[in-house]
Amino acid sequence: MPQVPVIHKLPEDNVRQGFLEPDQYERLLVELPANLKALFVCGYHTGARKNELRRMRWDQVDFDARLIRLSAGQTKNKQPRTLPIYGDMRRWLDHQRETCPEDSIWVFHGAHNCPVDNHLNGWPEACKRADLPGLLFHDLRRSAVRNMKRAHLQDLEAMRISGHKTRQVFDRY
Repeated sequence: MPQVPVIHKLPEDNVRQGFLEPDQYERLLVELPANLKALFVCGYHTGARKNELRRMRWDQVDFDARLIRLSAGQTKNKQPRTLPIYGDMRRWLDHQRETCPEDSIWVFHGAHNCPVDNHLNGWPEACKRADLPGLLFHDLRRSAVRNMKRAHLQDLEAMRISGHKTRQVFDRY
């Protein structure tokens, strides 16, 4: 019988670093361009990925139920997901609706009735003004997970909201 080779795993060294504290959240919210504020608030509270939020349509937002329903086609792991609307999300989503072009289907709209640009124009400059140079939108995901844990939300519920499929990846956040 042939010998099966032993392949040793390399140690993982990709523990996430960036987080946003509540006072930093407030500072950045003030500095962000108007078209990024609601996107930022939703990312900070739910931990949803930037591209999941960018492609969110108004028909997915249920203000009465206080829920956002992401379709399988717009999530990274191709599983539909429901996000709660809580904290100051409702206020900023209402503001976003008031300032949205009447014919736009996109919650976070950009030019030419398209979703907001993937590059989030104005993000780096706002971060610098808020004394948070180098902050990534993905850092909001880590912050949301940490905030859910601090609020004593059960890990499985936090994973369901943030879209983490495995415990191993969730624990790195």
